[in-house]
Amino acid sequence: MTDLPRHSPEYYYPKRIILASFAVNPLDKIFLCACEKCHRHFRTEYPNQDRPSQYREIEHQLQDEYLLMYALLIAQGRPTLIRRFMLENVKLHCGRFLRHSDLEFLSDIGDEAKCLQDGILREQYQFNVKPLVASQNVINYEGHEAVPIEDIEFLGKGSFGSVYKCLIPEYQGAEIENQKTFFARKVFSRRDFVFAHKEWEIHLRINQKNHDRLMSAVGAFIHENYFSIIFLCAESTLEEQLNAHFQGFNWTATREKSMHIWKECLEVARTLKFLREKNGMVHSDIKPQNLLLHDGKLKIADLGCSLLIESQTEASENVDIRAGGIYSPPEDRPDEFSYDVWSLGATFSEVATAELQGRDGLNDYRIERKQEDCQDLGFESACFHKGKIMKQSVGQRHKDLHKRVAKSKNGEDEKLSAWQERFYNQDFFNFIEKMMLGTKDKRPGISEVVFWLKGHIDEVSGFDEVDEISDEPEIYRRLRENIVPMDSEIHDTSLRATFIGGPDSAKKECVIFYDNPTRLIKVYYMVGHGRHGMREFQAYRRKSTATRDDSERGITGFLPFLENPRAMKLMSVNGRKQDYFFRSQKDMFRVLSALTGLFVHKERQNPVRVSDARIQIWTDRPVKPRCLHESSFTHLIKMMMAINTPQRFFVIYVSHHTNIQMISTGLRLSKVLIREIDLRDLVDINICEPYGYWASHATQQVDLQFCDQDSRDNLLKEFDMVHKEWICSREYFIGYHE
Repeated sequence: MTDLPRHSPEYYYPKRIILASFAVNPLDKIFLCACEKCHRHFRTEYPNQDRPSQYREIEHQLQDEYLLMYALLIAQGRPTLIRRFMLENVKLHCGRFLRHSDLEFLSDIGDEAKCLQDGILREQYQFNVKPLVASQNVINYEGHEAVPIEDIEFLGKGSFGSVYKCLIPEYQGAEIENQKTFFARKVFSRRDFVFAHKEWEIHLRINQKNHDRLMSAVGAFIHENYFSIIFLCAESTLEEQLNAHFQGFNWTATREKSMHIWKECLEVARTLKFLREKNGMVHSDIKPQNLLLHDGKLKIADLGCSLLIESQTEASENVDIRAGGIYSPPEDRPDEFSYDVWSLGATFSEVATAELQGRDGLNDYRIERKQEDCQDLGFESACFHKGKIMKQSVGQRHKDLHKRVAKSKNGEDEKLSAWQERFYNQDFFNFIEKMMLGTKDKRPGISEVVFWLKGHIDEVSGFDEVDEISDEPEIYRRLRENIVPMDSEIHDTSLRATFIGGPDSAKKECVIFYDNPTRLIKVYYMVGHGRHGMREFQAYRRKSTATRDDSERGITGFLPFLENPRAMKLMSVNGRKQDYFFRSQKDMFRVLSALTGLFVHKERQNPVRVSDARIQIWTDRPVKPRCLHESSFTHLIKMMMAINTPQRFFVIYVSHHTNIQMISTGLRLSKVLIREIDLRDLVDINICEPYGYWASHATQQVDLQFCDQDSRDNLLKEFDMVHKEWICSREYFIGYHE
């Protein structure tokens, strides 16, 4: 497939082919050949020996270490000379090549000596091939050598080199175990050797990390004017999957394909985060063609454009790559980490288009981006920006995709899955466009991309992927059509959910109405045979005198599920428990707020993970970054941190005296008070009421260890926003003691 050095043999004889030939024509038959030529040569070499006894004497060596040498002599028409080579210990072995001095012992065979010597020296490279092994060292092949590699198919062109699908026969060495595995080799010409060596050095550095989402290199070699890097060959690329409706992704009927696709996209973002944090690297060429599907996983390839951003000075000295591809941002130089964020956002935009509109929609999208350039600039480019800003056609495509989801929900277009309808909301498209802001400093960091996308997937999916809740259960239709009477005062707060509880313990679809001021919720559900039921719950006040009716409807405890962020358990005064499953995490938090008077800060985001627990910030009213003119005098905030573990539920009461500091990948909170709750008892519905007592006795200290630095930093950022702006202000201090 590739151009060969001019002195390189056009073909070679792999050892497996030689062995197969000897299986058809056994060695003994060849050695004992009775033709006139073989008979004459044998009598000249061994005048006093018979051929069968001679064969038995050398049979073992002939089948082992002298096999290749014997094959070469057969090709030269002088197999009977093998005995001389054995006596002189001259053989072909492991890439060690013969020189003219090694064959001087043949000078006494007459006039044909020189011709035979030249033939052996010339053709030995077809029989003796230097092994291609997995190594950190670049293997050098001279121009007249054959490389044990068989190019099968041209796959495409990378940033600097051409890529071929290939086979490496048995000469690959022990480190590459399966000789039937397909490989890919990236071939650089002499003019791009600088980039080839740079990419190889990057792979050596990355290989040490053993990251399974990076296509690791298994070897490299130079063959005169060509530098090749060897990789395992992927089954497909994301570009091919975009045009094949993601047929190559491994998924089953019980698992949402769309969710699997986006979890793989999340792994790509995590890998870019790894390159940034652990290696200080910008990939700078993220695009669907460089995201490879191997063993069902998306992996990042083509690190040839990657930069080590260790300092601005070094970056400016080392920027030597060719920027300006279709998925590249407006800036000319990929010298900051935000470069990859834009490219990833552009890739996500096309993944969403292919998911919702298929290959035709994707092709139309690319044509629209080209036409926008053609109309205004006179040339075509499918890139995502015009000048320094995102193209209008990109924003319009996102609006069309959102409309496609709305039509699916309304039954006006082909039905999408319930997971897709929840995932592709306005927040999703807003975040993609945030990733593609023209001002690079305003784009989210790759850590924020990972955090947001993971939270969005978790919120849509739920950790245990509970059964889908329909958009319009029967009871909801009856309420909407006034078949079932309801309170008009709270009809705008309806939520669809399911619950498990009651005498039959069956799962029932329901509609929940809630009222924050009165801390009241009403649950409507169908009980069968066209009949409906209604339950009314209210947060139980300890100071009130509970009647029998109060005990039936009073809610005393709650518990968010650790495994499923959309589920919650409620317990009434009489000890009866019910499990509720909501359409979204936000809906669950709305009901929780109605019962407890507490609000979960950043309710749209997935709770931060602390080891095997989840942690959230709770306040007694919604908070946001405060404007300078706002007064907190009328906005006294009570603040707590809730930690849900498999065995215990912890509430950390925070006051204006509380201090927080970073420790490694953790946080240390001092001057707090910790309340530990056994999960069998559930969490008191009035947990906020003794806040004054708990906060005034806050003298304890707690250390929180996070799964990663990003989780710690995100929680610290939100803690500071609430604590410093709404708790530690002078007005709060005065108001609290009043």
